[in-house]
Amino acid sequence: SMEDHEDAVSTLAATVHKKTDGNVFYVLLFLRSLAEEELLQYNYGTMRWHWDDEAVKAKLVTQNVATVLVDLLHSSMSESSQNTLKVAACLGTSFSPSIVALAVDEQDDVSSLGDMGSICVDELEEAGLLERESDEVLRFAHDQIQRSSLDLIPENHRISFKSKLGGILMKKIHPDRLDDHLFEVVSLRNSSIDSVPGDERVSMAKMNLRAGMKAAENGSFDMAEVYFKAGREQLGDAGWKDEPDMTIQLYSEGANASLFCGSLDTMGRLIDEVLAKDIPIEAKLRCYEIKIRALTAASDWAPIIDIGMDVRRQLGQSVMRNKPVPLWKIMKEY
Repeated sequence: SMEDHEDAVSTLAATVHKKTDGNVFYVLLFLRSLAEEELLQYNYGTMRWHWDDEAVKAKLVTQNVATVLVDLLHSSMSESSQNTLKVAACLGTSFSPSIVALAVDEQDDVSSLGDMGSICVDELEEAGLLERESDEVLRFAHDQIQRSSLDLIPENHRISFKSKLGGILMKKIHPDRLDDHLFEVVSLRNSSIDSVPGDERVSMAKMNLRAGMKAAENGSFDMAEVYFKAGREQLGDAGWKDEPDMTIQLYSEGANASLFCGSLDTMGRLIDEVLAKDIPIEAKLRCYEIKIRALTAASDWAPIIDIGMDVRRQLGQSVMRNKPVPLWKIMKEY
C-alpha cells in the first residue's frame, strides 16, 4: 500500500531513522505510537497509509524513544500491569513471575500466579514488552523497556520503593526459596538502609551476613564486600555489645573480602578495629589469619613471625626467645 509513495515513504523512513538510529525495536515502537495517536493511519477508501510529515517531525523533535515508551506504558497499560512492570524492573532483566506476584499482591490483591497471568503477564506479553525464557522465567524484550518501566516510579520515590519491595519479598518468600533470590532481595532492601526499622536491623544484618558469605563462596568478593559493609552499618557501634559474634564475623569476613578485592586500607582498618577490642583471643584468630595472608602475599616475613609469637603468648603457649648465636656456631655451620 506504500509502493506508489516511494518519495513520501523515503522521507518518513529518513525521519524515523534519524531519531532511532535504525534500531528495529525503536522503529517498531515509534511507528506504533504514531498509529495510536492517529498520526499514521490506514485509509480503507484509498487502500493506503497516510501521515503528515510535519506532524511526525514535530513529534520526533519533542519526544525521544524512551519518553514515547513511558507514555505508552502510562496510557495503554492497566494499573496492575504497570505495577508488575515496576516490580519486575527492580528485579533485573530476567525475573520469576511468581516472585513478582508476591509483591504485586500487596498493591493489587493479586493472590496467585494464575491471577497474575490472566491480569498482567498476558497483556504484557501480547504487547511485546515481555518474553518467556521458560515457565518460571520472564525477561524484558529490550533493555529500554526495563529502563522505561523504572521511569514509571517517580525518581524521588525510587529508592524507598526498592527498599519496601525488598522488605515485602523478604517476608513473603518461603524460607526454602529465599536462598535462590537472596542477592536480589537483600540488595533491594539495602537500597535505603536508614529506612529499616530498629527492630528489623538485627535480622537485616543477618541477611547481609548470609548474602556476603554466599557471594564469597561464589568468588564474588566485590559483592561480598558490599553486603558485609551493609551488615555492619545495620548493627552500628551497638553491635559490639548486643551482637558481638555477628559483628566480629561481619568485620572479619569483610576484611577477607577487602583483601581479595585489593582494598588493603579497608582490610587493615577492619582488622585493627577487631584486634583493638577487649574480646577473647579466639575471636581474633580469623583476623590474624587474614593479616598473615596479606603479609605473605607481600613477602613481608618479619611481621609474620612477630604476630605468631604474640598470638602464642596470648594463648598462654610457650614462646621461643631470640637468643644471640655465638660466632663459632655460625662458622661451624659453614
